[in-house]
Amino acid sequence: MQRLSRAYSCLHFGVLLAIVSPSCFANTIYSITDIGLLPGGAFSEATWINNLGEVTGYAYVNATDYHAIYWSASTGLKDLGGLGGSAAIGMKINDSGQIAGFATNASGNYRAAQGANPGGLTDLGTWGGPQSIARGINSKGDVAGYAQSPVGYNLAAVWVNGVPQFLGRLSGGFQSYAYDVNNAGHAVGTSESSIGSRTFYFNGTTMIDLGFAGLAYKINDNEQIIGYVDTASGAPNAVLGTPTGPFQNLGTLGGTQSRAIGINDIGTLVVGDSTPSSGEQHGFVWDFVNGMRDLNSLLDSTAAGWTIKNALSVNNQGQIVGFGEIGGQIHGFVLNPVTSIPEPSTAAGVVIALAAIFTSVKRRN
Repeated sequence: MQRLSRAYSCLHFGVLLAIVSPSCFANTIYSITDIGLLPGGAFSEATWINNLGEVTGYAYVNATDYHAIYWSASTGLKDLGGLGGSAAIGMKINDSGQIAGFATNASGNYRAAQGANPGGLTDLGTWGGPQSIARGINSKGDVAGYAQSPVGYNLAAVWVNGVPQFLGRLSGGFQSYAYDVNNAGHAVGTSESSIGSRTFYFNGTTMIDLGFAGLAYKINDNEQIIGYVDTASGAPNAVLGTPTGPFQNLGTLGGTQSRAIGINDIGTLVVGDSTPSSGEQHGFVWDFVNGMRDLNSLLDSTAAGWTIKNALSVNNQGQIVGFGEIGGQIHGFVLNPVTSIPEPSTAAGVVIALAAIFTSVKRRN
């Protein structure tokens, strides 16, 4: 922890309480906002929410075609279109409103794309092959994904100023896939290797084996990595760790499977999907205090009739996006935290600890 400055004040104490308390309120519940549907479609999915509450994802425009989307509370759902083909998906949106994703072109090939609302999508190109995919974007606009070479291999890449940079492959492998990049230019994903598919961390110059098979989905600016490990039984289990380890198994909702798909910038909340003992996939939220919790057990009356199937992203305000079932259709949603009265023991511990810090700092000032 960094040394507390002499300028610390009551305002800073309040900020500390606001940061710490969301993960300490075991009774926190969520209200839900339906992002809606595009005209002609009956399906939508929210894949990412930035710290301003802006959302990207995709939605169907008829029975077969779907477009990348932008949503905010002020604008509602906006169609970002595609690249001339029948499919387009927004995967991640940064705090500048830049979106990374992929779409089919007029030839039917998937191409990595970058865009914004308004403005639509732009093709980022490939390594000389026909296809590419973009999945992550940092605040500088660097895009993580993979692109095909002329001989058909998928190669992990980060596009910097629109130019793809090859990240490499693990020893003995032919193909690699990047899923996210942080502001330091460090990326994560999966690569083939001489011992099978492995998760990797790219430190800016070298691709490093993280030590397990599975998938590394996201990396934040604190170098926290989330994804899943392939267990001995073959079922994926959600994990959280750092490039130097260790990786913590986050468990399940009572079944055998779970995947960690989103983490916020400050590293306090992880979201994803898991199977309860019933076997039906549910979205979860995980924090260091409460562990993994089924989001379906944390909804207020605004969510009547909803089943949360998956949680894909969470921001620093604790807002969560994903998709769920309502009225027999799949819709994207935004969950907004509604903080209730904390459990006495937890609340008292937090307040006492922060009060002690504040008192100590005041004595030094």
